[in-house]
Amino acid sequence: MSSLYAKQVNYYQSTYTRAQIRSSKIKLLNKYPEFRQEISNVLVEKISDYYRISFDKKVWTDSNKAPKTYPSYLDVKMVGRSWVIITEGDKVTDENLRKKKN
Repeated sequence: MSSLYAKQVNYYQSTYTRAQIRSSKIKLLNKYPEFRQEISNVLVEKISDYYRISFDKKVWTDSNKAPKTYPSYLDVKMVGRSWVIITEGDKVTDENLRKKKN
């Protein structure tokens, strides 16, 4: 999975390395062993030298609880001969961080 990401990524409004992202994902899966997600409403837009992929991400952390839906996005860019993720985020996290700063 690490190879899907650029060496440095804007990951939920912070700069992360591939190794940090991998560690974050492992921590999430260890905390929520029943974790699963599904995406819908995918939209791809060209933004200068990269593409933004917007989608709704439905997330289950516990099979006994209802899923939560997050309007999410990935920015991808061609680096060398491979497409890599340069940004990963969601609008809920973005808004919460904006409120925190104000």
